[in-house]
Amino acid sequence: IKIAEKLNDRLLEELKKVSNVLEGLPLIIEENLEEDIIYSKRGMPVLNIKTLEKALKEEDLPLIYISKGGVYVKINPQRFKEKREELGYSIGELAYKLGVSRRAAIGYEKGEMDASISISLKLEKLLGDDVFEKLSIESLKLLAMKLSSKEELRDKGCKAKISVELIKLRKIMDKLGFKNYILSKSPFQLASKKVSFSRNKVLARAALSEKEGEEDMITLRVAKLTESKALLLTPHAQAIEDKTVISISPNELKDEEKLMKKIARRLE
Repeated sequence: IKIAEKLNDRLLEELKKVSNVLEGLPLIIEENLEEDIIYSKRGMPVLNIKTLEKALKEEDLPLIYISKGGVYVKINPQRFKEKREELGYSIGELAYKLGVSRRAAIGYEKGEMDASISISLKLEKLLGDDVFEKLSIESLKLLAMKLSSKEELRDKGCKAKISVELIKLRKIMDKLGFKNYILSKSPFQLASKKVSFSRNKVLARAALSEKEGEEDMITLRVAKLTESKALLLTPHAQAIEDKTVISISPNELKDEEKLMKKIARRLE
């Protein structure tokens, strides 16, 4: 993705929905960005491919990100407290040496605030660079949680045409206790997550055309990679044999209770 600013809000919302269901990390990769710095768009980290490679390799780099108000270095609150106590600084004394308020120093230690570049340089001299989060996939997850904490994930509906079969399928998943998101930008059209048991994740699509085989395979691959179930509504349900797949025919939608039992049994 070359220009994150031009990304459609609906596409970004769908990315957040899918990552929420699959318990993954939503990332936007853009080529023309400064290396080793994390940007953000709608509460999601934006970075270039080289920075992502460094995060995957867990190179010894601090997590630096841009947010409203400036550039920040993410603090590891546990290590911050350990080093402060180890070196014998009180909160007030450390705040004075850093040139920040006591409230800010407490915020660093509780993980509620991160340090500006100028403050992080002082912190490094006083406590060492161990107090900073290192660039990694796990620290990016923490950052994504922080960036999106003020944004509510809402299902605003889908402008794309939704088949009657998919509407019926969503109704059944609702009754089975799943949180469901209708999608229009993904190979699968419904992403579902059990409200009370997060291990149950379902990616569903109404595969009613023989021309949609590629989308079916992508849905199946994603389901396997994320330990989810692929629920395929297809006229060829009997021909599909795969433990990851729950295949149902359009005719099975006529008996809602029986179909609910079938899906529940396959999810056990």
